[in-house]
Amino acid sequence: MSNAGINGMRSAGGDLIDVARGLDDAEWETPSAAAGWSVRDVISHVGCLLELLQAAVRGEQPPDSGIEAINDAMVNRSEEHTSELQSH
Repeated sequence: MSNAGINGMRSAGGDLIDVARGLDDAEWETPSAAAGWSVRDVISHVGCLLELLQAAVRGEQPPDSGIEAINDAMVNRSEEHTSELQSH
């Protein structure tokens, strides 16, 4: 990855932290534009992805950030929703 790409990831991470620091308790639980996801869910997801990408760029073993469990839960929710739609 280029230096510009790495700098972009750092900038995105900084922006994410800035937004997160400005949220109150109610805002963390507000529904996001991603159906079924709260603001907390989205920030956690993006933060985990940035952490994994940064480790990969550095050639390090990715941290166990829990992203797989989050992704599994989202797939299960999607499958349940799809099953509900198909049953109607």
